Amino acid sequence: MDRSIGIVILNNYPLPFGERVGVRGIVFFIILFMSSTVGLAGEDAGPGPGATYLEARSYNNNGVEFVNSGKYEEASGEFQKALEIDPDFHVARYNLGLAYYNMGKTKEAISELEYLTNSSYYFVNAHYNLGTIYLREGMLDEALKQLKVVIELQPNHAEAHFNLGFIYFKKDAFQDAIAEYKKALEINPDSIKGLLSLAFIYEKNNMYKEAIEEYSLALELDPNHQEAQQALGGAKAISQIKEKLKSAPNDAQAYINLGHIYYARGMYKEALDSYNSALQYDPQNNLAKTSAEKAVKRLERPPDIP
Repeated sequence: MDRSIGIVILNNYPLPFGERVGVRGIVFFIILFMSSTVGLAGEDAGPGPGATYLEARSYNNNGVEFVNSGKYEEASGEFQKALEIDPDFHVARYNLGLAYYNMGKTKEAISELEYLTNSSYYFVNAHYNLGTIYLREGMLDEALKQLKVVIELQPNHAEAHFNLGFIYFKKDAFQDAIAEYKKALEINPDSIKGLLSLAFIYEKNNMYKEAIEEYSLALELDPNHQEAQQALGGAKAISQIKEKLKSAPNDAQAYINLGHIYYARGMYKEALDSYNSALQYDPQNNLAKTSAEKAVKRLERPPDIP
């Protein structure tokens, strides 16, 4: 089982890190208005500023309708028309950036959202989604900057805390990662993925008692959650073997068993370390040799592309 962690969320819709983001993962804004609230010029007077205002909003709303049908190319065209009329129409620019992202035009999406965050500091969703896209692209420092702005503007933004936790995890700043996941779980205690991610970070720090507690909490929320069940069983088994090795540090088979558990959970570096420990005490152990070779090959393999 792949135990890679992380919660990457585009505007309140949680997705496992690496999963393709679709329209359901982000929120496009539609502008609600009534023509009676804007003074329209008469027929002989031409469109006038009121008509221009409504026209830009109408293009934005048309774009959202195209988005709802999965027609991102057409949607982006409508958002562009809105911006041609009103370049300061922040909602349309935000929607355009998200449409670009769903079209696979990440560079263009980043450009629009960067322009927006520079010109509209208090647009929380723009900072959040830009930070999330940076994170998806592996631009950790840029993502960190944007997500910190989100927390400054909206301290109870659980998803931003989750993503900050993931960034700190990627930077091997485990204590900061734990702190961010804890903050996120204080805000959203029912996040199973958050509990599993925090538990996994505890494991990386050899804090198995704490990890087992988090896995158990996840199972209280969903007793049938298969990943949580397997993770809890693995954490308990690792804890038991490590306890055994305290009194029998030369037990090569125990290290091999430990390596097998790590490998099955996608913790390949830990698996390799365990197999090498087994070989240290039993250099001729063929199972340890072949298992170590397998772990090395897995570590050398490039990561899966979403």
